[in-house]
Amino acid sequence: MASSCEVSSRVRVLHLCRPPRTTWQLLLEAGWTGDRKLKAIVGGEAVSPELARKLAASCGSVWNMYGPTETTVWSSGYRIEGRDERSVPIGTPIANTSLYVLGPNRKPLPYGAEGELYVGGDGLARGYFEQPELTAEKFVHDPFSSRAGARMYRTGDLARYRPDGNLEFLGRIDHQVKIRGFRIELGEIEAVLQQHPAVKQAVAVARDHEFGSKYLVVYFTPRSSATFSQSGLREHLRKQLPEYMIPSALVAVREFPLSPNGKVDRKALPTPQADDYHREREYVAPRDKVEKKLVAIWEEVLGVKPVGIRDGFFDLGGKSLQAARLFTKMIGAFHKELPLTTLIQSPTVELLPNEIRPASRDTNYSTLVPMRKERRNSCAFLLHPQRRRQHAISSRLGREDGCRSTVLWD
Repeated sequence: MASSCEVSSRVRVLHLCRPPRTTWQLLLEAGWTGDRKLKAIVGGEAVSPELARKLAASCGSVWNMYGPTETTVWSSGYRIEGRDERSVPIGTPIANTSLYVLGPNRKPLPYGAEGELYVGGDGLARGYFEQPELTAEKFVHDPFSSRAGARMYRTGDLARYRPDGNLEFLGRIDHQVKIRGFRIELGEIEAVLQQHPAVKQAVAVARDHEFGSKYLVVYFTPRSSATFSQSGLREHLRKQLPEYMIPSALVAVREFPLSPNGKVDRKALPTPQADDYHREREYVAPRDKVEKKLVAIWEEVLGVKPVGIRDGFFDLGGKSLQAARLFTKMIGAFHKELPLTTLIQSPTVELLPNEIRPASRDTNYSTLVPMRKERRNSCAFLLHPQRRRQHAISSRLGREDGCRSTVLWD
């Protein structure tokens, strides 16, 4: 989680390199009480006012940092004081950096006006590797600098200067979003789904979970008399898109809500319901106290209701950070700590109680997790480099199953 930690006699610095805000939320939910000698740096995603207040109350100082990868990570900073603000600003430029809020003609906009954020200064990258056209599009001449050949980077972020001189991040000017570190073009998902014969129009959005992380939802209007299924639509998307671009929920709507200017009102789109997530089985209600507790935790973490005991965690849109939050809450509810790999072997509420009940207290959990149970002619084993000596068996792995083995060291 922590990319580096600097410790001195004067101050301790916890530096999380571009983490999702969920990371901090998980720390707080896990019972972390903070440290008044700690200087915490947050970056990577917009910080909610609620999380900002909690961090400010837990640490000596908290800084919200902003900056795209193209500008050597950080370009501005803002010290979070814990005030009751509507949004947490991204602050003012760091040394040797300039930030401009410009209009369509690349002219400076007055305070309070919304425009695209440009970054200039010494921190700019040279460009994109072997992509001269994209480099020319994004790294443009800086007319505000006195240096010959100075450039500035078009971030694609929407921002405005507040009266106090701090910048406020307002989102993207296009439909690009960042989820779990991946930059995703929503229009690309829409275009692929609209190629399905049962889909008339599609709109992709990134929605916020209650605890801060984002997840993908695609709304679509089906063609009249067309037949389709969740699994069929997902399979269509997987043929052309990577897994991180597959939406957690697919929502069929009769028509899209429109804004006064006739565009799709994305903010008015309905919240996905349980049936909008991929479900392999019919809903089955919890049968005892343990299953009822687990269902309540799953519904809170996933933001899906109702959750059946045979619904798969990952089928309902569950991701790794949600899994960590799930197990943290399970520790509080059942006073038993389980490894996260348990969710791979027991991905439903129906299976998890077998790991929780008293009979399973002495279970020894293996550090090796099979990715497939069925046999194949070739196998791959992933081992941590610190275990090389302990696992001096690479030449023997897979022999019992009669398969050719490949060992990958992380």
